[in-house]
Amino acid sequence: MTEWPTYAARRVHNGAWRYDAFGTVQRLRIVEGKANIAPVLLIEDPAGPYFGWLRTGGEMPEMIRRRLSEFKVQFPYGYIDEERAGRGRMVRLRIEEM
Repeated sequence: MTEWPTYAARRVHNGAWRYDAFGTVQRLRIVEGKANIAPVLLIEDPAGPYFGWLRTGGEMPEMIRRRLSEFKVQFPYGYIDEERAGRGRMVRLRIEEM
């Protein structure tokens, strides 16, 4: 499985951490304000609860969402058409704190 180290803004939701945004600490401070930021590993996992987009030639997944429906709306023509066009692929992810 492929792993990517990064940072995530996290919040407690129903007694567990939920990760809402990913990137550098500086970016997260700008976008998320005083959110709790933690170093994490994004791990490619076919059963993972998160969905992300890995561009062809890209270094790290982006547009990461917790629900498939939230992920899909980011692609006006659908992510499957983007995959067929060779622009990247959808990856399932799990997140572990480092």
